[in-house]
Amino acid sequence: MLIRPRPLDRDEPALLIGGHPVSAGLFDLALIVTHLATPLSARDMGPYLQLGGIDGHREARLWSEILDIAEERAGLAPGTIRAEVSIESVNAGFEMDEILWELRGRALGLTLRRAPLTASYLRLMRAHPDAVLPATLDPEAAFLGTCAARMVKVAHRRGTHAIAEGPDSAEASQLRRPLDEGCDGMWLAAPERIEPAREATARALPGAHQIGKPRQYFRISPEMLLKPHTGPVTEAGLRGTVHVAIGALAAWIAGRGPVRIDDQLHGLASADLARARLGQWLAHGASVEMEAGESRRMTADWLAELIHEEIVALVEWLGPHSFHRGRYASAARIVQEAACATPQPDHVARLAAPLLDTLD
Repeated sequence: MLIRPRPLDRDEPALLIGGHPVSAGLFDLALIVTHLATPLSARDMGPYLQLGGIDGHREARLWSEILDIAEERAGLAPGTIRAEVSIESVNAGFEMDEILWELRGRALGLTLRRAPLTASYLRLMRAHPDAVLPATLDPEAAFLGTCAARMVKVAHRRGTHAIAEGPDSAEASQLRRPLDEGCDGMWLAAPERIEPAREATARALPGAHQIGKPRQYFRISPEMLLKPHTGPVTEAGLRGTVHVAIGALAAWIAGRGPVRIDDQLHGLASADLARARLGQWLAHGASVEMEAGESRRMTADWLAELIHEEIVALVEWLGPHSFHRGRYASAARIVQEAACATPQPDHVARLAAPLLDTLD
C-alpha cells in the first residue's frame, strides 16, 4: 500500500503555527507516522509513500531529510520509510537521476502521471505559441512519450522499478504496451481495469520485474523532453475541456473525489490540466476548428459563453438544488477566472482550497 502525502508547498489551513498554515505535506506525514508507522513497520510493510509534486533534486533532498527526522522521532530503523517518486513536472523529468540519488536507500521506483506533467509543460511553455497543445494527446509521442521512456531507462539503471500510468483502455493490447516498453507494472485509476491489467501483466512479465533485462534504449536529447504534441484544437475538444474543468473541480470542492466523466475518472489533476489548456488556448488566441467546418479564434468572451452553456446544461440535468450543493457555480467561476488570469496561477487547488470548508 502506497500512501500519498500532499506536496510540501500546499497549505493545511486546519493547523496554524504563528498564525500561518503548516505545510500540507508535513501535516500528512505527521499523521501517517503517528498512526501507521509502528503497526506497518512491525509487519514489515513500510510505511511506503508516493511522493508527488517533487520538482527537482533539492526538494527530493529535503524530503529525505524530513523522513530521517520522522524515523528518528518515531523510533524507526533508518530506511524504514520508503517512497515511490511520481514524476509530475517537466523539471522533474530532467532530474530523474538526481532525484533518485537524493532518495537513495529509500526509493521504491519512479512513476509518471500524465495530467500534472502536461499541466507543468503548459506552465513552462506558456509564452511559446508554437507549443500550443491539442485537447487529445498521444501518450507515446512528443514530450510525454520521451519522459516515459526516460523513466524506464533511469529507473532500471538505478536498480529500481518503473511504474507506468495505465492506459485509458481495458483492451489487452493497450494494457500490455507499457510492459512491452520496459515498465515493471502500472497503476490504474479505474477499478474495473484491475483484472484485465493483472492478466496482461502475467502474460508480459514472467518474472517480478524487468530490472536488469537487456534492452536497447534510444538516445534521449534534452530538447526531446520539450517537444510539443501537434494537432488541431477542435470545438469538441474545447467543449469537453470546459466540461471536465468544471465537473472535476466541483467534485473536489464538494469533497466527492475523482468523478467519472465520459467513461474516464477525473480528479483535481484533470481539473488543473483542463484549466491550463483553456488558459493556453486563450492566451495565444488558438484557432478552433468548428464542427461546421469553419474556424473560430479563442477569446475570453467565447469562453464565458461556453461556461454559461455548461452551467445551463448542468442545471437542467441535475436540478437547481443538486447544482448548488455540487459546488458547480464556484467551480465555474474559478475556471473562468484562472483561465483569463495573467499570469496564470500555478495550480487551481490554490484558488479552490479556501472553499473546501465553506458554503457556496
